[in-house]
Amino acid sequence: MVQKTHNGECRRISADVSRRLILHALGVIVVGIAACEREIVVNDPSIQIDGYGVQGIVYDRFGNGVQGVDVYVDYGRRFVDYGPEPSRVYTVVGQQEEITVTIVYSDGSPFAVVATQSGGPGAYEYLWNKRDALGNPAPPGAYFVRYVVGGQTKHSYPVVVFGTKVTESDANGRYSITNRNLPVDFYPVAEYTGSTYYGNSQITDEIFVFFESSQSTAEYRLTLAKNQLIQKNVGLN
Repeated sequence: MVQKTHNGECRRISADVSRRLILHALGVIVVGIAACEREIVVNDPSIQIDGYGVQGIVYDRFGNGVQGVDVYVDYGRRFVDYGPEPSRVYTVVGQQEEITVTIVYSDGSPFAVVATQSGGPGAYEYLWNKRDALGNPAPPGAYFVRYVVGGQTKHSYPVVVFGTKVTESDANGRYSITNRNLPVDFYPVAEYTGSTYYGNSQITDEIFVFFESSQSTAEYRLTLAKNQLIQKNVGLN
């Protein structure tokens, strides 16, 4: 018997932005953006970072920094194989166990503790709804769902979150997207149509960045470069 805890999907962005996302194509994963600007960024080799990063300023038509602009990120993905599907099931053998479900980033740093449950012999499955313990959507990134018993991880499975809010511009219009939210080359990304699994993809070095204020939006496709910080300033009308 499989015990399931299912809090539903939480992939939520604004209606205006969500209309522009085309996230799945069977066989080959392509992210398409209507009227999306192709951005070729010349990187400054003097700015060295560990991994990947994007930063810049959001400004208005007068050149002033704009505060409170929401920034969303989606990932380019390429299809790799038809399986196996990452298992989300942990089997309890023997005596009853106290199972704590924790979410960590792909680098192992903690994100949230989302459930604690006692389980007797049998299979236990927790379907993460991609939210933190307070119900807030997780920012874009690669995560692992861990089943922890007695302080030890007994099983884990990967989950990739994309299309959600990663940050917002500060009082000076500045924004930053860090390496933690840019998991280039991460694999496997389990692909589903509804609840039907059809294969695994891998995150590429292309990202799709959406900027949204109460009055305007902008969309860009960027190609990342490892250990180089991409500078991207954004003008909103």
